[in-house]
Amino acid sequence: MIWGMVCDLWRQNIARDGIFASVVAQVAFPSPKNININMMPFIMGHAESIPSEYRHYQAMIDQCPIDVQEWGKVGYLTIHESYVKPGESQRRSGLHTESPGVLMSDRGRVYIQPLSAKWYG
Repeated sequence: MIWGMVCDLWRQNIARDGIFASVVAQVAFPSPKNININMMPFIMGHAESIPSEYRHYQAMIDQCPIDVQEWGKVGYLTIHESYVKPGESQRRSGLHTESPGVLMSDRGRVYIQPLSAKWYG
């Protein structure tokens, strides 16, 4: 019953048209500066909406297939620079989705972070 409700919710609310993943050829990563921001809002198509200390990623953003009709809308930028040992994952391994503001502990407890809390930078 619950699974059926979840499937119905997905059918009603998940977009099936558009670009969800793409190959953008070769890109060059900037030299790391130990940046760790998660889902920082910026205005797509307006480089000046990205704080100057993160703008060195603009060349990579420009390679993303963002339709000109999306310019002016809010996009979200995540930059997580860290050393990753071979065979390990940088953040969480396996398939997952992001859920800003909802934190789950290793014991399965859910914590809701208030939207007023600083959640990037």
